[in-house]
Amino acid sequence: MPAALSAARAAADELMRAGAYDELARLLEAQRDDAVDEARAAVLEAAGQLCLACSRLQRETDDHQAAIRRMAQLEDDTCRRVERLLDLLWETPATAVAPAANPHSPHRPGLLQRLAQSLRRPAGRAAESAGEPFASMAAAAANGSPQPTTELPAAAELESRADVDTSDAVDLHIYCLGRFRAYCYERAVDDWTGNKSRSLFKYLLTFRDAPVHADQLLDCFWRDSSPEAARRSLYQTVYLVRQTFQTAGAARPVVVQTNGGYQLNPDLDVQVDSEIFLCRYREGIGAAARGDDRTMIDALQAAEVLYEGDFLPEDLYEEWPVARREQLRDAYLDLLDRLSRQFWLAHDDDACIADCRKLLEIDNCREDIHRRLMRAFARRGERSLALRQFQRCVEALRRELDVEPLPETVNVYEKILNNEL
Repeated sequence: MPAALSAARAAADELMRAGAYDELARLLEAQRDDAVDEARAAVLEAAGQLCLACSRLQRETDDHQAAIRRMAQLEDDTCRRVERLLDLLWETPATAVAPAANPHSPHRPGLLQRLAQSLRRPAGRAAESAGEPFASMAAAAANGSPQPTTELPAAAELESRADVDTSDAVDLHIYCLGRFRAYCYERAVDDWTGNKSRSLFKYLLTFRDAPVHADQLLDCFWRDSSPEAARRSLYQTVYLVRQTFQTAGAARPVVVQTNGGYQLNPDLDVQVDSEIFLCRYREGIGAAARGDDRTMIDALQAAEVLYEGDFLPEDLYEEWPVARREQLRDAYLDLLDRLSRQFWLAHDDDACIADCRKLLEIDNCREDIHRRLMRAFARRGERSLALRQFQRCVEALRRELDVEPLPETVNVYEKILNNEL
């Protein structure tokens, strides 16, 4: 066999073993174009078409497997939440389960209030409890790694918000991670009069550390209106926000005017999933700095459960949530990196793979995560998945950044290909 054909055959065999069917199809197409024999060209054409079919089947298989994993994770997470709810109900006196007669009472007991008590449990149970008030019942819950670039609120400040006085009812429970939802004494707040009132409430919630000056709100929401019309719109929208929550059962005004601006009523007990997420994340980072791996894992897993999606994703084209959204996403990516690295070191390959995949769904150009995933597959004996992961890394880098993988990534691939890893 001529040397050129021998080299082509060796390259084809390597691509076949790696499951890189698209690249193999391109190689066969190049061989077909150079063929002088029509019969040989026809065989190469047929082989190339079969490779493309294999590639489609590979993608469909991956999609189905990913769907199966997601559904299994959803079932597992949902069952765990059911068990926790039942545990709380069995541990709670029967009289506390029923709502108080007066729905406006600030001391009204209820299910979300009792679930929120779990936030004050020891850190060792953080992974089991911290997400419970906010994680939806129907939703699936290395050195040199990038750190969040936006400064996080102080841990003490977040703890003061996350702590719950179990003798009082929580006035508001707010979801901002994933689909926005608001609850007033466990009652869903759905009766918004127009999008502007809901947007104004989200804005005041996001920047509730201090009053927001009226001019800042006017510039954000009514920039194109005349000053007089803008102020009228602001007053009317604040009124509509108050009315929305009053209708939902709020005993006190949700928005108050102070120091020339507006803010959420500081006398209200407000629980926000994004703030508790940051609190648990900071708790995990602090534990990591102390070398307390167990507490780090518990706290970061508790934060992971809370992250059901990006911050206020329905406001994707607004400018004001961008900084907070990026802050939270960076923290989420960092905790997935830390958890997957910890699971890799502990030889928990299933957990490592799951967290690596979650990270790559958001940032598929992280070569360090691709390498970690390849190693985890290889250690689990799934060489074909490890080799396929390399091909996905190559494709993502070419598509997103127009670059080739680093030598370190190629080195891991070659070791797996040669059964050296």
